[in-house]
Amino acid sequence: MIVPLSLKQGSSILISGCGGGFDFLCGTPLGFELEAAGHRVCYSSYTFSNLSWVREPRKLGPYITVVEADDVMKGADEYARYFPEKVFCEWYRSTFSRRTRVYCYQGLAVCHLRDAFDLVYDQEQVDYHFVVDGGCDGIFRGDEFDLGTPSTDAISIIAASRSKARAGKWYVLTAFGTEGIGKGVSHAEALRRISERIADGSGLAVSSITNNREASRLFLSAFEYITASMPPRFQSTIASSIAASLAGRYGDQEVNAKTEMYKVWVSPLTSLVWYLDVKAVAESKLYYQEVLEAPSSIGVNVAIERLIHSRARGRREGIPI
Repeated sequence: MIVPLSLKQGSSILISGCGGGFDFLCGTPLGFELEAAGHRVCYSSYTFSNLSWVREPRKLGPYITVVEADDVMKGADEYARYFPEKVFCEWYRSTFSRRTRVYCYQGLAVCHLRDAFDLVYDQEQVDYHFVVDGGCDGIFRGDEFDLGTPSTDAISIIAASRSKARAGKWYVLTAFGTEGIGKGVSHAEALRRISERIADGSGLAVSSITNNREASRLFLSAFEYITASMPPRFQSTIASSIAASLAGRYGDQEVNAKTEMYKVWVSPLTSLVWYLDVKAVAESKLYYQEVLEAPSSIGVNVAIERLIHSRARGRREGIPI
């Protein structure tokens, strides 16, 4: 199973994209499998789409735009074509003949995203929450050689850890090996962080997205549909890497137009899925308190940058294989 966890039957599950862009899509193999098992699934996204351009947006509380298939972006330039959450809803309706929605938010600090999560929990009667990270930088604590792009990941992880889901909350990591332009991120350090969570009992499970599953076929169908809707410069390297892994590609790969210069390392590890306790991942961060107290997403960036500049840069750790 892609989701090797014990969940109560017929539960309501929220799958959140951890860091924006296509992270929510990286969680759809979990969602499709859970739906097939009889659970109710909804999605949310710390979006990179410009929500201020949505015509007649539907709001849930002050921070959430409820995105559905019929939403339209104002404007005619290529930026108005970047709306993967809407296109996913469009694909979903066409594929399953029923509607879905993605709860979208952007630029929120921890306190506001925690409140947004709580609103979605109430709206959907959420029992379980999966915070899905396409890539591995969300697992970092803050003293690694290269942190990747940690700010929105940290906000999502810490906000989820402090929200009120009744049953379980997990940080989910996938697309291992693909993080960081120019391969600055050390995946050996990511494995070290995962090992630390295993050691303290908060590394809960690992599974794999494999190409012989219906959930994987549906993920690829949604990915291809969304990719066809937008210019090459907006396509997701992370989601493209998962698709490449499912096709059996290996090594340095040009997975889309954006990786022509900086190829991505793809392997069977790319389609692994790790499940860790979100509270333990949140509280392992050296900048936890600063991010928790930051009044805005800009303040989160400042707090993390301050930590980076205050520490000595160590040697990049490698993997002896």
